Amino acid sequence: MGNLIPLLCMLPFALTGVVLMLRAHTVTPAGVALCLLSLVVGWVAVNQFGLFGNVRLRREVQRKVLAKAGRDASKGVFVGFARPSYVGLLDAHEDLGFLFFDSDGLEYLGEIHQVKLARKDILGVRFRGNVHSTLGLGRWVGIEAIHKGKRVRVLVEPREARTLLGNRKRGSRLRKEIVEWMKGGA
Repeated sequence: MGNLIPLLCMLPFALTGVVLMLRAHTVTPAGVALCLLSLVVGWVAVNQFGLFGNVRLRREVQRKVLAKAGRDASKGVFVGFARPSYVGLLDAHEDLGFLFFDSDGLEYLGEIHQVKLARKDILGVRFRGNVHSTLGLGRWVGIEAIHKGKRVRVLVEPREARTLLGNRKRGSRLRKEIVEWMKGGA
């Protein structure tokens, strides 16, 4: 639904613009304006509705994953997760779960994946692009580490805010929190 709703919002403007130009048998200012307006409406709609159902998904993950693990959701950050090998054209997130800052490491608990990285093994954290980045609406927080002797990257994107732009801002805070935690804080 997070992809369908924005499409339904922008489609009337784009179709009207195309129909105007087809009827005129030429490119018209009104037709071009409507097509451009459809892109603006689509961008706003993706930001507003891209996380449709997020509250329900969060509750589901809390019930299915955290209850079994005995973890308190208020102590973690609700995030979308992906391995670097994951490719999703419409959805950047391979999995949904919670990221926890423990004294000895970071732990991600999701519906599909569970990852624990020791604090001493974490090398750094930086932003990485994802499908939301192409629209300026999001990005990964990439956690680089050594795990079982291999260099790994864990990609997370906060899903705490109601909008994608809100989560992009939350991602900046999350990156800072991880950096501070790596230094021995938190």
